[in-house]
Amino acid sequence: WGPGGEARSWGADGSRKALLGESGAEAAWVAADARRAAIACGNRVEIRDLATGALERALEHRAAVLATQWTPDGREIVATGADGALRTWDASTGTPRLDADAGAGRPLQSLVLSPDGTRAAATQEKKLCTFLLSDGSRLTSVLYLANLQPCRFSPDWKRVLEVSWNHTQDFTTIDL
Repeated sequence: WGPGGEARSWGADGSRKALLGESGAEAAWVAADARRAAIACGNRVEIRDLATGALERALEHRAAVLATQWTPDGREIVATGADGALRTWDASTGTPRLDADAGAGRPLQSLVLSPDGTRAAATQEKKLCTFLLSDGSRLTSVLYLANLQPCRFSPDWKRVLEVSWNHTQDFTTIDL
């Protein structure tokens, strides 16, 4: 990230490859094929070529996009918003697939997907919430003592590393 919220791609040798977003970039995720990136910019997700920075398409969201990721198979883009929406789009066409108020109007942040691409987890203030990507339904909601920052799941999706705003770290085992 640059000082003005720019997203940039760099080569392994440290050379700058492309400017991917000129301002307002909040989050980015590189596709498994390492050719494209999904970048959260304001109320949309921009799909950009990593080598050139060229905009392939812009996926509109109703509110500020707070997190975005590609599904592991690269077929869909998933995003969460400041309005609590969990949205998915077909990555090749940009066609919306899911638009669910999974967060009940409250911001969903720090998106992470299950290895099989069927579930998502996001933090929501003091909660870690998990959802089905097929319909946006909530699977679990675990309350913590402090607001959470980004979380990451173990490869088997049974444990989560969560970091709270009061700088504590913890591994939690959850049943999904």
